[in-house]
Amino acid sequence: FQMLVKKVSIIELIYIGGLCLLPFIWWPWASIMFEIPRVWFFHRWAEVLVVLVILFRKKIHFERPINSRTFIWIALFAGITVITALLGSDLGKSLQGNYYRGDGLFTFVHLLSFFLVTYLLVTTEILRRIIFCISLSSLGLSFMALGSFLIHHGPPSEFFGNSRFLATYLVITLPCFFLWKPKLAWLGLLIQCGTILTTASLGGILGIALALSGYFVWF
Repeated sequence: FQMLVKKVSIIELIYIGGLCLLPFIWWPWASIMFEIPRVWFFHRWAEVLVVLVILFRKKIHFERPINSRTFIWIALFAGITVITALLGSDLGKSLQGNYYRGDGLFTFVHLLSFFLVTYLLVTTEILRRIIFCISLSSLGLSFMALGSFLIHHGPPSEFFGNSRFLATYLVITLPCFFLWKPKLAWLGLLIQCGTILTTASLGGILGIALALSGYFVWF
C-alpha cells in the first residue's frame, strides 16, 4: 500500500509540478524564446505522464474509467481532426503546426493524451491541490513581474515576451485564489491585480473586473 501511494504521489507531483513550471519555461538562446520551448516542455511532460500511467496502470485507482460511450466520442473527435489535418494542402505544417506556435498534430496528440490522464486520475481533492499550487505559481510570477516593472519602469513581460500575454495568463489564474481563506485571497488578488495593471493591457483590466465580480458571487 505504501508503495502504491508513493507511485501515485509521484505521478501527481509530476502533474502538478508541470502545471506550475509551464509559465516559467523559456529558452533565451532559441530563435523563438517563449512559445516553442514551452510546447517542447509540454510534449515531454505529457509523455512522462503517459508512460508512468501505463507502467503503473495495475496499481493506480482510476477515478473515472473510460466507458464505451466516452471512448467513441473521443475517438470520433480525434479521428475527424487527424483526417482533416492530413488532407490539408501542407502535410508538414499539419504535423508540425505554425512555426511560431508548434500547434500541429503532434501537439494535438499530446493534448489528447494529457486530457485522458487528467480524466482518469484527477479527483476533487487533487483538483483543489492543483488550483492551490497554480495560484502560488502565478503569485511568484507576479512578484517577478512587479520587480521587472520597478527596475525597468515599463510594462513587464516576464517569460511571455509580450505584456499582454502575461496579463492574459494572470487574469486566467485569478480565480485560483478563490479557494484561499478570504483575507489571504484578497491579498493574493491585490498583488496579482496590481501586476496586471502594470502591463497596461485593456483586456487585463476588463479581466480584473470580471474576476472580482466572480469573487463576490463566489463568496
